[in-house]
Amino acid sequence: MLRRAIRGNRRFRVSDVELRRKGISFTIDTLRTMKKRFPKSTLYLIMGSDNLEMFHTWKEPEQILKLAKLVVYPRRTSPSSERVARTLKIIELNGPTLDISASDLRRLIRKNASIRYLVLSDVEAYIASHRIYR
Repeated sequence: MLRRAIRGNRRFRVSDVELRRKGISFTIDTLRTMKKRFPKSTLYLIMGSDNLEMFHTWKEPEQILKLAKLVVYPRRTSPSSERVARTLKIIELNGPTLDISASDLRRLIRKNASIRYLVLSDVEAYIASHRIYR
């Protein structure tokens, strides 16, 4: 689905490092792998602001912050994270918010409701043809 979503945009590449890892895949493990592959690159971890409040509960959050710059995109449904943002010295993005989560998408699909305009049409077609989330 991600390959379909970024098709035609040469600025993006898909990595399957997490798919190939056996067992649970933690963010810190992925960042360590990427840092080994791209030692001179600056890594950025992009997340929705709804994840920021619980970031301290992630596996090795201090190490995550050493390996990557944390970039946070606003979510309407998230609680105010201003205190956390100041503490972590994150990069905050501004932009339009779409008040929908992956869980919401999966719920809509299970109900046979439309997800048109919520995902790219190529991704929507892939989900339908492979009967994902049903």
